[in-house]
Amino acid sequence: MLSDKKKAKIVEMWEEGLTSYLISEKLSITRNAVMGVVTRLRKKGFVFKRDEQDEHKKRVKAVRTIKS
Repeated sequence: MLSDKKKAKIVEMWEEGLTSYLISEKLSITRNAVMGVVTRLRKKGFVFKRDEQDEHKKRVKAVRTIKS
């Protein structure tokens, strides 16, 4: 079980764009633990800024493709 502090740190680092591997190395936990926290938060409806940026890029690319 991860503490609330570690979960908050995972979210903070994920928002900064670090990979799950880098986060796991810095916090001395497994990569699967990092991905588990991220996945459970997404299932609960938490929206990461990082995900919003990725979705925006996909929408812009789709619109540009359609206009071409």
